[in-house]
Amino acid sequence: MIFRRVFPLTATFYLILLFSFSFGCLASGASYYVAPWGNNHNSGTNAQSPWQSLSYAAFQMQAGDTLFVRGGIYSNQGFTIPAGVGTPSSPLRIVAYPGEVPVLTGSESYAVAAEIYSSAILDGLHFENFTNVTNAVDIWGNYVTVQNCTFKNVPFQFFRVMGADHVTIQNNYMDGNGQLQQDGLGDAIYIGSGTHILVQNNYDTRAGHYFFDAMALSGQNPSSQIVVRDNTVESFWGGGMGHGSAQNLVYENNRLHHVGEGVPYIKASFEIAGMEAIIRYNVMTDEAAWYSDNVLDIVAEDNGGTQDALHNRV
Repeated sequence: MIFRRVFPLTATFYLILLFSFSFGCLASGASYYVAPWGNNHNSGTNAQSPWQSLSYAAFQMQAGDTLFVRGGIYSNQGFTIPAGVGTPSSPLRIVAYPGEVPVLTGSESYAVAAEIYSSAILDGLHFENFTNVTNAVDIWGNYVTVQNCTFKNVPFQFFRVMGADHVTIQNNYMDGNGQLQQDGLGDAIYIGSGTHILVQNNYDTRAGHYFFDAMALSGQNPSSQIVVRDNTVESFWGGGMGHGSAQNLVYENNRLHHVGEGVPYIKASFEIAGMEAIIRYNVMTDEAAWYSDNVLDIVAEDNGGTQDALHNRV
């Protein structure tokens, strides 16, 4: 099924988009350490005298610095990477200490476990079993990468990208987000007016709403120039992938299974309610939504704004 008037030079667009994710030459900065058994009065400059608080540590860092997070349980410890610190060439790096597993968890009421307002790399962290937060990671800053992380049991979304560009979400494991036993709210990955986004090599199961959803924030431009590829979604609950107020997306080489099982309302493996998308080389099996032909929906909607499904190619 081919929809005419696809946006021109798709191969060129795709290559330019992929190359745009590079951070370039990353500058080397200082190294710091944090551990559940640490103390904020320590120097924080070596593994034997770490700081204790992730929030405290994040505000001590400068562009290009690396924070090594020692293994253990970080209970009720949200953190913020402030604006104006990391840069595309010198992002802040918050990474798991080699060979150890740092787990962020908790029951305190606050909005987001990790808020990112400037260029940063998160690598190897675990966000698990929060009960009173909304999202695990909010990304407001540009040139941000989240990789090799584990996300489990978060009340709303694992990722929310808010008007940011050049964001990479890759090689993450995700299981159980949103209101699974209520009305299914909460995407594993939500893009709001984001551009130059790469989502690749992730595994997801039991997303409350969709694994991936791209929209426009109120009064802002549609999300655009997004590649979603090589992801595996074994839903057993909600939907697969899709977008509304978004354009210029490529979905390729994704594997989606058991979409819609256990859901009280209709879901699809792909729901395209936007413009100029390419959907290719994907495998969809064991579709369990209410409609027998619901593997791929290409629809025009009015969901807070007109979403015309024009110039898409399958």
